[in-house]
Amino acid sequence: MRWNGGGKRRGMMLLLGASWLALGVTGHAGDPGIVRISASIFSVESDGNEKPLGEAEVTAPLGEWARFRKGQDIPSVVQYSLPSIPKEISESVVGASGEAPEFETNELSVVIPSHPEKVETLELGLSGRFRPRVLANGTLTVDAEIGYREVLESIEKAEPIYFVKKNAAGKEKKILVTRNETRAPVTRSRKTSVHYTRKKGETKGVVIPVSGPDSDSSLIVRMKVAPVEPGEKNTKAIPAGNFFYITSRFVEITEGEMENEEDLYPDKPVLSDAEFQMWIRRINQQKGVDLLSAPSLVVKPGQDGKIEVVREFIYPTSFQPPSLEGVESTSEAEKGSEISPVQPASPIVFETENVGVSLSLNAKRSSRKGHVELFVEPRVDQFHEFVNFGKPVQTWTLPALGPPKTVVVTENKIQYPIFERLSMQTVATIPDGSTLVVGGLTRQEIQTVEDKVPILGDLPLIGRFGRSRTELHYERKLIILVTVRSVDSSGMPVE
Repeated sequence: MRWNGGGKRRGMMLLLGASWLALGVTGHAGDPGIVRISASIFSVESDGNEKPLGEAEVTAPLGEWARFRKGQDIPSVVQYSLPSIPKEISESVVGASGEAPEFETNELSVVIPSHPEKVETLELGLSGRFRPRVLANGTLTVDAEIGYREVLESIEKAEPIYFVKKNAAGKEKKILVTRNETRAPVTRSRKTSVHYTRKKGETKGVVIPVSGPDSDSSLIVRMKVAPVEPGEKNTKAIPAGNFFYITSRFVEITEGEMENEEDLYPDKPVLSDAEFQMWIRRINQQKGVDLLSAPSLVVKPGQDGKIEVVREFIYPTSFQPPSLEGVESTSEAEKGSEISPVQPASPIVFETENVGVSLSLNAKRSSRKGHVELFVEPRVDQFHEFVNFGKPVQTWTLPALGPPKTVVVTENKIQYPIFERLSMQTVATIPDGSTLVVGGLTRQEIQTVEDKVPILGDLPLIGRFGRSRTELHYERKLIILVTVRSVDSSGMPVE
């Protein structure tokens, strides 16, 4: 855990779920009002059916943008090296198209696949922003800009390499040397812009697509908009020059394990100290509730702060290509040989990613007496899985009779991580000393449970009848509670 003023779980899939991001309260006359926006995004498929892409629930003050993102960061190879093949066969090879392929040669009778020389990150999934406005005639309008990027397919950038062998009759036969796999993803990005309008006095509004060259009609956005109920009044002035003491609490709730689902969330988005303590005591008596941590910090008005409950995930971002220098054999595949003719690709550059939950914030005095204007940006970053861009290095010899003989020298794994991303950001105005409730960060976790009958489960052949494997699916919701209190230079609350 780190915080400044300022773990990893396998099998997780982050969702921007149907819970809510409760931020802010409406003010008195002259203060910016705040509305809650719930949007569902769909894709119209070729058969006319609608495919749900995700949901976003945020709140935003009038005239300000509230942003969100739900997606993945995946690695993509944009440049490969040439493969290396045995020199003794280099004069008799062709590509799948019959043309002479590009390659390098070696004198060790090994086939070294193409090496990923340059890897970039693709940001996939949903992203967007919302901005509520009130027109002169009292009509409530929400401008929405939504984008969606996805991988359609993966294509080969090179072609397989074949050795051409002639038989006694002079007939040619193609024998595969290497598949020469250098795949690249084909992505599609779509954007759409819509306006939500609800006339004064009406309870329902309508979503109107905005036509234009950058607006894709295959994306559909449906919205519900409602004002956030005003919070308690606070007329106590916040002195200039004071600091803000901010305490955050991260509460994780596993749905389906609670006795009373109605206790899942607080009744209001902004809680007084008494209401906050009552809610904490209530959920502590429930099953499936974990209070992860309660870090705090002190910031000056307008100073950026960040609270993190993360672990450092170190991963390679660049690999040294396979080397023809021999190394001592250590793997089972190389058993029987003291020296391997090829050293596999090895990582040479590393980066560190903080995986977990983070909360960026900025607090300053509001124009409304006794209130704080708070910027919040909760993020959940999780490791999803590794993707392997490496291919085995193997010897390749062709006897006079029969097929070629190949032996795997090294698996040559080149693994890059995929990360799940979920983030939101908006601005809220809350009474000094109150607690802001941030929800809507939902993830699904898959846990594999293996069970075995003693003795029977260890027997060969029939042992499988004494073993079982079950996947358990959990939906976990993360609620972040942020308490902001004005304090003087000695750290004492303002009376």
